Amino acid sequence: MRDLLLDRPVFWIQDQSYLYVCFAIAVFVFFFAHRLQRRYVALVWGDAVGLVVFAVMGAHIALKSDATPFLAVLFGVMTATFGGLIRDVVAGEVPLALKPEIYVSAALVSSGAFVLLRYFELHIYAAVAISLVLGFLVRAGAIQRGWVLPRYKNRAGRDYS
Repeated sequence: MRDLLLDRPVFWIQDQSYLYVCFAIAVFVFFFAHRLQRRYVALVWGDAVGLVVFAVMGAHIALKSDATPFLAVLFGVMTATFGGLIRDVVAGEVPLALKPEIYVSAALVSSGAFVLLRYFELHIYAAVAISLVLGFLVRAGAIQRGWVLPRYKNRAGRDYS
């Protein structure tokens, strides 16, 4: 989606090595996941790592495509969250992005930090490392400590009579 909106060739069509890696991982998980006692825990933490990596990657690609900083942050969040959204819908679950759990916010922290650090011309490797750590700490806090976003508080409506 990001590549189409940025009018770029879709990366995994241009370079099919991404598909081979995904296929190899899928085969590995299929044959060896049963050996892991707590698969759900591994999935949650793996998803947390993937979330922040894709947020930074999406923001970086958007910046390289001359997107504005604001759009680069949004593309980073979109890159990080849309895959999980599709995964959850296909699995018949309520997407994490639609729960009060801190998920999209962690992607926003990662992509926002990356864009901000690159704006101030911090070396790319330092910007990537700092952004990954910040976003992961936010997501880890949500997983470990149960952090959630505040809920909207209803109030009485206006009387228009």
